[in-house]
Amino acid sequence: MSTIKVDTVQSTGGGAATLTNQEGAKVRSQYMGLTNTLQTGALNNSSVTDNATGDFTHAFSSSFSDIKYSVFGDVQYLAGTSTAVGVYGPQDNTARTTGQVRMESYFLAVSTSRTNFDHDVNDLACYGDLA
Repeated sequence: MSTIKVDTVQSTGGGAATLTNQEGAKVRSQYMGLTNTLQTGALNNSSVTDNATGDFTHAFSSSFSDIKYSVFGDVQYLAGTSTAVGVYGPQDNTARTTGQVRMESYFLAVSTSRTNFDHDVNDLACYGDLA
C-alpha cells in the first residue's frame, strides 16, 4: 500500500479543491454563553450577538446562497444536571437569513417546559451552499 503525504491540495486553477459527493461544514463555531466569547478557530462566523438569556445570533463572514442550509447545535453545561437536557437550536424559521442564524439555548425539563439558559459551551455547525 502506498501513502500520499501533502500539505496543500488545490484545484488546477489554484483555488480550493472540490469535494466529490461530500460536503464540509460552511460555518463552525463554539460560543461560550457565560462569558459571551466566540472561541478562536471559528469558521465563517464573524460575530455572535447576545440578545437575551440563552438567545444568540451568529453572523456569518460569507453568506449562504439561500436560507435552505442545515443548522446543527449542541450545548454543554459544565456544572451538569440530572433533571434536564440542554438543547441548542434555531429559534424559529424567521430567525434564519442567508447572513445569520438566531439560536436558543435552553433546558428541556421532564415536564417538557422550556427555560432559556446561558450554557457554558454552545456549538454550531451549518451546511449548505455559500453565495
